[in-house]
Amino acid sequence: MIADMLLTAALAWGACASAIPGQNRARESRALVGLRVIGWLILLAAVLALGWDGFNWMQSGHWAMTPAGKTWYRLSPGSLNLMQAVIERHVWKTLWNPVILTVLLMPTWLVLGVPGGLLAILARPRKRRRFARSRD
Repeated sequence: MIADMLLTAALAWGACASAIPGQNRARESRALVGLRVIGWLILLAAVLALGWDGFNWMQSGHWAMTPAGKTWYRLSPGSLNLMQAVIERHVWKTLWNPVILTVLLMPTWLVLGVPGGLLAILARPRKRRRFARSRD
């Protein structure tokens, strides 16, 4: 859903950026390349998170996936608490619990891998099809 919105925004930005048709295609291509790079970087972060879980498994001897909320809290506890307060007070209280809380309890590699994969797939270059008309 977020990937679709980002792709639509990038396409709209690329289409509205210039009135010259040749430049529209170039700007659209640059926007898609940027989205594809972001997708691959998010996928890289997902692989690193899965590797971290594997490393912890080798150290402890039991498999335990790190929840996304724990990873976020380790990286920036203030922003996690701020996000919770803003969403509960100013957006919609039930959006935090159960929707966002459910996502935060999922494994980090899954939470990063799904949107990263969607961005990388949706922003891939399209194959141009040229149909030749046969004249009978």
